[in-house]
Amino acid sequence: APAVERDWLEQSVRGVQNVLRHLGMLDGEPTALPSRYFHFGSRGHRVVPSKGGFLRAGYGPDALMTEVPKGTVLGTVTSPYTFERLEDLVAPADGVLFGVARDYMVRPGDWAYFLAESKHPQSAWIDRVGSVSDVAAAIERRERPSAA
Repeated sequence: APAVERDWLEQSVRGVQNVLRHLGMLDGEPTALPSRYFHFGSRGHRVVPSKGGFLRAGYGPDALMTEVPKGTVLGTVTSPYTFERLEDLVAPADGVLFGVARDYMVRPGDWAYFLAESKHPQSAWIDRVGSVSDVAAAIERRERPSAA
């Protein structure tokens, strides 16, 4: 997965540079911004194995920020000795994957998936319109509705 690691590294560097641009510490405007952001108003769910074994990720790095329905099998833990299916890791709610696994050996409690509830009343996709500050203001307006 060197290509995945390289992409993550490039995105991380670009993200830091974008923050520095937004704060006026680097010249220019932020670059390569997504067309929309997912703002979730609930606590995220950790989906972790209760058994050790080999995690076969059904949803890997390409699935980051995609929506999955409740009950979706995200990955499967199998025995490295017998190849027996030990456990399915299942989405506990309708949500957006904001942390995903790759195939690797896991122990009980190791991280695998992080899911934000998409049907929570305060969760929403926010289209990027204008600057980063405009998006931040749109999120703040969602969090603090005006008193009527």
